[in-house]
Amino acid sequence: MKTIVFFLSFTALSAVQAQNYGFMGRRNWVSLNSVSNVPVLANLLDAMYDGPHHFHRWRFGALNTGVHAEYGHMIRQNVALSLETGLDFLSYYERDDNGQKDYKWSIKCINIMPKVEFSDHKMSFPVGFGHQIGLGVYRLSTLLNYGGVSYKWESYTGLTLMYAMMLRSAVSKNIMLNYGVRYTLNYTFTDGFDDKLDFTTSEDIYYQKRLNLISLQLGVSYAF
Repeated sequence: MKTIVFFLSFTALSAVQAQNYGFMGRRNWVSLNSVSNVPVLANLLDAMYDGPHHFHRWRFGALNTGVHAEYGHMIRQNVALSLETGLDFLSYYERDDNGQKDYKWSIKCINIMPKVEFSDHKMSFPVGFGHQIGLGVYRLSTLLNYGGVSYKWESYTGLTLMYAMMLRSAVSKNIMLNYGVRYTLNYTFTDGFDDKLDFTTSEDIYYQKRLNLISLQLGVSYAF
């Protein structure tokens, strides 16, 4: 009899703890986020090293944007594992003597990244402030538009090391708003640039990706 009472008490206690584990007992979530950055550093270094004339003719786009989807699962009260996949868009163009865009490279970046997320607090995680660390791979593909005609250009593969500070705010029992800042270090594997891609252009595209160090993130999560 005592054994049965002990077993029932232990089961009830475990159930209560399980309800307190995660966001209202929910340990999984899916997220959809926009990730954006302004290539200020890339354009600034381009102007410093190549001069004002080069900067007037060659320039990175005003805004880099991306859409990232994520699945996360809590493994402890304040630790979670997640997998993120995303599609980012960059651009690089040349102006003619009249200031009109002549050559334009549209760059797409497909990436996938496993991440670890942790927080100092346990009661409401993943709601609230948290940290993310990730290591992933990406694939850059470029498309040249000239004279209204598009040409498939070179592709590159690389690694991304990421650290992010995230804040999630609950707006219902299942919905959370996400916002934060992410820092990335990107390394592109190259064995020399392809003959069909001008070296200067290849190098600029390569460093444009490497110099996108800071991005803002905004999105929504659904917990289940």
